[in-house]
Amino acid sequence: MLNESSKGTSVEQQLDSANFLVLAHHWNFSYEQSLVTYDDSRPVAIIINCTDRESSAAYTFYWGAIPSIRHSRIALRLFEASCAKLRDDGYTMLYGDSVPDRAAQRYRFIHAVSACNLLQMQTASVMLPPQETPFAMRQLDQADLSKIQLQPDENLHWTQRPHFARNAIGSIHLLGAYDDGGLQAYTTLWPQAAQTTILDLRSPTSNLPAGHALVRSLLALKYPLPFVATNVPENSYSQQVFSDADFRIEKRYSFLRRQLSPST
Repeated sequence: MLNESSKGTSVEQQLDSANFLVLAHHWNFSYEQSLVTYDDSRPVAIIINCTDRESSAAYTFYWGAIPSIRHSRIALRLFEASCAKLRDDGYTMLYGDSVPDRAAQRYRFIHAVSACNLLQMQTASVMLPPQETPFAMRQLDQADLSKIQLQPDENLHWTQRPHFARNAIGSIHLLGAYDDGGLQAYTTLWPQAAQTTILDLRSPTSNLPAGHALVRSLLALKYPLPFVATNVPENSYSQQVFSDADFRIEKRYSFLRRQLSPST
């Protein structure tokens, strides 16, 4: 269903069973909160959700319908049924990403609004000036991540929240840049055979040399190129670090949210 319903779209998937299971484990899919619509005995639409019971929040990883019914209301009814089930089960907020070829304003029909604008950036070769400030690179654990104090106005995508890291701990790496003053910047990585996905890169003190050192260390540690940075907040510290390292913007999209309440 994931492959068939995404065919010909900007989020097209071509997964086999093994790759789907890897993806499901990494994202911690909630099968209880994921639904399929059938026409007679044929599946025609699907929605896959991830959940975080502690924050009463959910995230729609994927929502789509087979090409022959994309312009009908079947997929919309599936989405509303999913929202109703989440709400009835105690969830209060639903998040998701807009597709790159659709403006955030076009999601008003599902009562979703933009929480922030995001970028996907990529490079096949890092270009940075020589390091002047020394930093020590250390692996972080979950306890380290939970102690990091961020600015109150910082937006965190679903993949950048502590609960995601807890669930995906077997597949992601956490790396921090330290100096005499302690942790200056950190990054969350998902190494794969053909690329390295950078899920997050932040600095509690907006320390650019520390961010540069982290990106440079990925080469020294032999993480596979290309480096793909996802969910980069627009006009942010991480965008500046990646731009300095010769990452190019590949996609622009929005992080969406919908309040799950009886009034909606």
